[in-house]
Amino acid sequence: MFFSSLRLGTGCFLLVFATGVSAFSYTLSVSEQALQDHLSAIKPMEKRSHFYRISLSHPQVDLIEGSDRIHFSIQISLSILGAIQSQGLVKVSGKVEYNPETSQFFLIQPTVEAIEIAHIPIATVEKIQAVIQKIVGKALTKVEVFQLHDRDVKQKMLKAVLQSVVVSQDEQLLITLKAF
Repeated sequence: MFFSSLRLGTGCFLLVFATGVSAFSYTLSVSEQALQDHLSAIKPMEKRSHFYRISLSHPQVDLIEGSDRIHFSIQISLSILGAIQSQGLVKVSGKVEYNPETSQFFLIQPTVEAIEIAHIPIATVEKIQAVIQKIVGKALTKVEVFQLHDRDVKQKMLKAVLQSVVVSQDEQLLITLKAF
């Protein structure tokens, strides 16, 4: 009788302890400017062929309320056959991935959402969209967008897993991490 009561008591304690630990989460608020500072470090990207030259540079963060992705635009310079030259914007979004070993957040699955290039027919833009998607996918996958700092005790405790990412009404990226 004593041992079964002891087992029951120990089991209840472990259940409460495990529930308490697994229920612990921490929401980190990252400003649009902090994300901009990280993305500004991205070097210009260029792709050339016999027919075209595409340059992408100067990413500008544009968080969209309620989204689980980071949205930003990139300036594009396009030269086709050396004769047609134009500039515009490529709108891109990407998901966020967390690496608990390095306490870093990375951009993954970057996707071209829209391309706006002046004086270029839509049919031509549609043809080069696949090329632009390849450039963006290769250059922006695993780009660091934020780093937790060990000097913050709460952040130091969070060698955790990413639970959710959402953009708030005040254009803050809310990252929720869950302990183990």
